[in-house]
Amino acid sequence: MEAPDSPSPYVVGNARQARLLTDPNSKRFFVPFLAHDCTVKEAAQQVDCPLNTMLYRVKTLLAAGLVQVVETRSRGGRAVRVYRSVHDAYFIPLAATPFDTLEHRAWVQGEATFRRLIAGYTTALQRNEHAGHLLYSSPDGVVADD
Repeated sequence: MEAPDSPSPYVVGNARQARLLTDPNSKRFFVPFLAHDCTVKEAAQQVDCPLNTMLYRVKTLLAAGLVQVVETRSRGGRAVRVYRSVHDAYFIPLAATPFDTLEHRAWVQGEATFRRLIAGYTTALQRNEHAGHLLYSSPDGVVADD
């Protein structure tokens, strides 16, 4: 599905690209370059990771054909490369992903979010002294299970 005013997405058919773009950890290192010019140092600052880690990830993205060098700047007598995603938008069909079904994709990609939601919900219950379980029947006979 295309977002309003978005560029036509490149349809990913390459399994390596699909894996890098659907894995939450790998995708995090790609995002600074998506439709933006960015140096390794700038990307490392955005992602909050060591420079060497980002450099390794950029080499992986280059090898997979997901980013390209768009400019070389001279800084302090040495060349600083500026990278950008090869395309400004990507669509990864389910068949190209490592997921068997949409449900499998939702579980894998949503696991961290689900854990944070559950942790937040539990904290709210404890703060409001609702850490127990309430089972009752209302006067009109409706059973509630909270």
